[in-house]
Amino acid sequence: MLEITRAYWALVTARETELVLGGALRSIDAHVSDLKTRLDQGLISPNDLLSAQAQRSRERVASIEAGAMRQTAEADLRRLIGGDGPIQPASIGPDQGASA
Repeated sequence: MLEITRAYWALVTARETELVLGGALRSIDAHVSDLKTRLDQGLISPNDLLSAQAQRSRERVASIEAGAMRQTAEADLRRLIGGDGPIQPASIGPDQGASA
């Protein structure tokens, strides 16, 4: 039972990490777009844009890794509970607490 609980929370954590990194990726995409406009207007140097693009690449790698971690955690939980379909952990909102 402890192993199932650990696998469940690993999946919840992996999914949340993937969501957070997806948001960060959207944010950096908007920032890169803004910097491209500023570069076109001559307001910034190319290095500023290149730095943001490098950061975007790092965020993308982290996002890919998070997706792989989610898939692994999902497969691990599926193996432990003997399921073969998609697994949807229940959402616990801030007002529900751990006893939900």
